Amino acid sequence: MEDKRMLIAGGDVVLPDRVLEGADVMVEGGRFAGIGRGLAQGSGVERIDAGGARVLPGLIDLHVHGARGLVVGFDPGALDALSEALAAHGVTGFLPTLAPMPIRDFVEAVSSVASGFESCKGAQPLGLNLEGPFINPMNSGALPQECMIPPSRDSLRAMLDAACGKARIMTVAPELPGALEIVELLNEEGVIPSAGHTDAAFEAVEKAVSRGLAHVTHCFNAMRRFSHREPGPMEAALLLDRLSVEIICDGRHVKKPAIDILFRCKPKGRICAVSDATALDAPSGRIRLGNRVLEVSKGIVRDVETGSLGGSSVAILTGVRNLANLIGLPMHAAVACASLNPASVLGIAETAGSIEIGKKADFCLVTKGWEILATYSAGKKIFQGNPEIG
Repeated sequence: MEDKRMLIAGGDVVLPDRVLEGADVMVEGGRFAGIGRGLAQGSGVERIDAGGARVLPGLIDLHVHGARGLVVGFDPGALDALSEALAAHGVTGFLPTLAPMPIRDFVEAVSSVASGFESCKGAQPLGLNLEGPFINPMNSGALPQECMIPPSRDSLRAMLDAACGKARIMTVAPELPGALEIVELLNEEGVIPSAGHTDAAFEAVEKAVSRGLAHVTHCFNAMRRFSHREPGPMEAALLLDRLSVEIICDGRHVKKPAIDILFRCKPKGRICAVSDATALDAPSGRIRLGNRVLEVSKGIVRDVETGSLGGSSVAILTGVRNLANLIGLPMHAAVACASLNPASVLGIAETAGSIEIGKKADFCLVTKGWEILATYSAGKKIFQGNPEIG
């Protein structure tokens, strides 16, 4: 497989700065080796006719919980199910995201999920996203309030040890006592501290940024509301350029005007579309997020008890489509929000996240109607849709 050569011919190739229509992409040894029109095929090269389709870089979802009725950290087999489901939606890399649970259970879940990375046959886990437990119960959303605990150095150490170096992002409410020390410790361990599920004042977020806070979890959701008199995390996310942000673009969590404001305020490359999917490809009915019960109905996921949104049921590709079709972003910019931008946040943009010569050949073939035809990771097919293409 390492020496396999492949020519993806005649597709509309989505590059970091433009779409190159009717172009070819050469893959050799699992990496992109050529991009342009009329590339010579040569002998021993597998040809894939992509005429009429788009060639997108493999998508990267920084925040996703579960698929097919199984939730990572709570249900056996959830990680493998999520890996396979994501591949069918053009995703090649993701951060399996764990919601709060009692701290001993959380540590065990972190260890269990981290140890399962190698078994994934679809999209590849790029690390763990720990959504808590050092977050504010006042802004719990659909997460269990009773499992949110004060920042603790010992609890953090137990979780990071269990992760065996695979933790990549952790959500913290910066206003909590001891949170700034957690932010500093996360930086020392190479984990990205992210503000979320927070009631922080603007000044508290700003101070946390000075100590290493770098990211914002699902901006606008589960945080203090916008206020011209008492600015908080939303205003900080918009104004502080050092913060990258997540945005759920499913059309329900955040409406178009707010997304427009975000794109007008943030520098290029600092916005990452995420799915926050708890119920990707899940049938209608009920699923459990620990001791919380979520109802999946007509594509909407809600907490049965509170009625609040409990994540989404759609893949990140839906977010890309919405950014292009509803928000009006250029195709290459919309795609970058779910590929190059998250790769940059994770520090892997030199080798992944876009179709550029020398980078890992993660890509997917998509119709103009946004149907996934095939998904490839390092030049290896991990999903086949339409058997006539890809």
